[in-house]
Amino acid sequence: RARRQPAESLDAYDLYLRALPLFYDPGTTGHPEAIDLLRRSAELDPKFALPLAYSAWIYERRISMREPPLGNNDAATSVELARKSLALGGDDPLVCAISCWVLYRIANDHVALEGLRAAAEQNPNSAMILILAAAGVGLHGDSGQDLKFCLRAYELSAGAPDEYLITQGSGGAELVLGNNESAIKWCLKSLATFNDYLFTYITLVAVYANLDRMDDGRTMLKRVREVS
Repeated sequence: RARRQPAESLDAYDLYLRALPLFYDPGTTGHPEAIDLLRRSAELDPKFALPLAYSAWIYERRISMREPPLGNNDAATSVELARKSLALGGDDPLVCAISCWVLYRIANDHVALEGLRAAAEQNPNSAMILILAAAGVGLHGDSGQDLKFCLRAYELSAGAPDEYLITQGSGGAELVLGNNESAIKWCLKSLATFNDYLFTYITLVAVYANLDRMDDGRTMLKRVREVS
């Protein structure tokens, strides 16, 4: 365990590991505890970049999901943590991907987009890195690359707890590419894994509107309002 851990302090690494289940839970109630564990981890090992990266990502996720803020300026905190983690551990593709996603999403830093692509190239076998790279290039308008990243991530981790992110991403890419029926299939797979993900319902609203299936679209819009 000591040989494999990326932190100098084993106690810091333990705190980091304890925070991960709280982060990967689709809900948000564990976020304050996760932030505290990651803060303590970073304090024990100031050279350990991953706790800073995941902390930045938690703030970004809450902002994107319209969750109540945890501090006075969560956006600034998220960006600051992302820049620190990138400076400390940018040679780690996972640190690079998380930090660059936050910087692109919150600070609209288009240079960070190249960091996402570079991380996916350096480690094409990490589903999480591919998910982040897909989200970044998809928001930037490259739906073809978005879908390629998502399909590769799905191939690597079908059946994983966070599969709902991959399948929703695939559905979103197919929507933009004009493949509405395929988008529905991917979104229904996403809902089968986790049925409270806001962006899956948003995608389905748009898909059903494209197909003039307005009753189905209104049903999905109702769920958007319930979840958000």
